[in-house]
Amino acid sequence: MSKEKEFLYQQLADNLQQHILQKNLLPGSKLPSVRTLSQQYQVSPSTVFSAYYYLESLGLIEAKPKSGYYVRRKKDTAKIKAYQRLIAEERIVDKPFKPTSSGIIEELEVINTQTGYINFSQAVPPMQLLPTQRFKKTLADASKNYSDQLLRYPPSVGIESLRQQIVLHAFQWGFGGDKDDVLITAGCLEALVLCLQAVVQRGDIIVTDTLTYFGIQQAIEHLGYQVIPITSDPIQGLDLDYLTQVFKKFSVKACLFVSNFHNPTGHSIPDHQKKQLAEIVNRWQIPLIENDVYGDVYFGKQRPSTIKRYDQDGWVMYCNSFSKTVAPGYRVGYCLPGRFKAEVFRQKRIHSITTSSIAQFVLSDFLQKGRYGYHLKKLRNYLHFNMIKYEECIMDNFPAQTFFSTPQGGYVLWIGFDQSIDTYELYQQSLVSNIVIIPGQVFSFSQTYKNFIRLSFATPFDEQVATAIQTLGKLAKNLTF
Repeated sequence: MSKEKEFLYQQLADNLQQHILQKNLLPGSKLPSVRTLSQQYQVSPSTVFSAYYYLESLGLIEAKPKSGYYVRRKKDTAKIKAYQRLIAEERIVDKPFKPTSSGIIEELEVINTQTGYINFSQAVPPMQLLPTQRFKKTLADASKNYSDQLLRYPPSVGIESLRQQIVLHAFQWGFGGDKDDVLITAGCLEALVLCLQAVVQRGDIIVTDTLTYFGIQQAIEHLGYQVIPITSDPIQGLDLDYLTQVFKKFSVKACLFVSNFHNPTGHSIPDHQKKQLAEIVNRWQIPLIENDVYGDVYFGKQRPSTIKRYDQDGWVMYCNSFSKTVAPGYRVGYCLPGRFKAEVFRQKRIHSITTSSIAQFVLSDFLQKGRYGYHLKKLRNYLHFNMIKYEECIMDNFPAQTFFSTPQGGYVLWIGFDQSIDTYELYQQSLVSNIVIIPGQVFSFSQTYKNFIRLSFATPFDEQVATAIQTLGKLAKNLTF
């Protein structure tokens, strides 16, 4: 984009923003069409689109398919501030502790194998959005073209063509390494575990997010690590001063953070903090394991940055996967382990030797033919519009005390209720209505956040989903009395 065009779109966006903030444009009102504004301001339609997209990223407006752009209903900032206070009041850890898993996780595993539910628990692409036909053809081609290789063990580090494709993809966010710096794994979770095992021993201390995906919690518990959780504010990000204090007080062996569209909160670490984090762990020489499994599922104009991008001396171990974007069942992930490459590669050979050859060859061919970028764009647009529909329905049907922040990517909404609501009870009552949600305590090392739920907006919004959300709202309202 030229500087002149960038200036024009920013001018237009600022002008519209002032009208919205001064309530000249009221919440819910429809904005002029792209063509109308283009003629009114004598600018190109792409300039108007850029202005609208910018305002959308700020949460001021929203796009409704086949309808246009609307001023977004103002969220209750008092509720957002209440959530921030809750985060601030999280107990500062005097000493590390060993986490324990919630039994709800096992319940969810069983439920997710069953049919007949409206399932808001799974943060993966819906089947309708997966390139099924293309993968069928690619699978047939791979079976024919690589028949001999498919019957042998592939290299422990992964097949060369896939590692090369990953380097090309990672180049977009600033990775400057080569294929020899890449290890293929069975999903992102294996990448995370291998990185942890490369640098942390049983009984050692690690620092990670206060809230985190329960699969990671179970892995940490199984590996016998002690945990010091660190809170993250939806606006300010991680408390880096507290992190530094922890480094001074304890012998921390590693950090593990989600950099973009955190599961369950949807928050991202601000880019300036990513740079600071890379500098801090370099200064203290403490490995940082970066989980960026949702980084490609962004709703803005460009992909968010990574911590690895600012890694000068190899202290950041980057982990990602294709499970959340294109092929959940193939379980193909990867890591860029930096200075710990030799030990992480050794852990791979010890624990699983290698990763499925057929999955690697099929995915490699898919990436080589340039179809991944098109697929991602389609997936991101779908999720963004779907999220807007979910949010509108939630605001119309959930209790007045409900609050959440709009994520800029990913699959999930982190929804808070009045303190009186026990979301485990809401979860149980929802199951009776054949609706699956996840109560917030599952994501907490200390079993707190019992008035929160995580709700995935991956399932296509339709009448059945709308009815399910209405039912959830009624159940939640009943629990307030």
